[in-house]
Amino acid sequence: MVAGQPIYDDDLLPFVQAQVFQLRVQEYEVKSKALENLVNQKLLEAEAKKKGIPTEKVLAQEVDAKVPEPTEAELQALYIVQKEQLRKSFDELKPQLQQLLKRAKLQQARQDYYTRLREQAAVSIFLQKPKVEVTHDPARLRGNPKAAVVIVEFSDSSVPTAKRSRQP
Repeated sequence: MVAGQPIYDDDLLPFVQAQVFQLRVQEYEVKSKALENLVNQKLLEAEAKKKGIPTEKVLAQEVDAKVPEPTEAELQALYIVQKEQLRKSFDELKPQLQQLLKRAKLQQARQDYYTRLREQAAVSIFLQKPKVEVTHDPARLRGNPKAAVVIVEFSDSSVPTAKRSRQP
């Protein structure tokens, strides 16, 4: 309360709306990542049950064991692309390059496997991204206010090109 006048949530909204929206986007991203991990875990558990093996062995048997070691040509290509930043010889870096490339191949293979499991299980996600509510000034409306599509033009009249477009 200020000088006997209460301050309500709606009074704050114009001052914090952008920050609150950013927080909602962050919340969505955290929930989305957690949901993705949970769905993947549930899919693995279902696949393990179907195959009659422990959950922790599904990826090892179905994905990891099938990923080939990086070829010499792949290692050379990776080295050539990164050569200037690495500043060491190919032979010195070969073990690290092999590890890096193998890890990348494993990660991609696992992602592809999860995608296949999702398609087979017909996974549906209902988590929705936050949306910005766009309002318009009814006095500036042209055309049918009940049209199926409403186009809202955003303009900054302090920009010279926007000023020129508004002049008759």
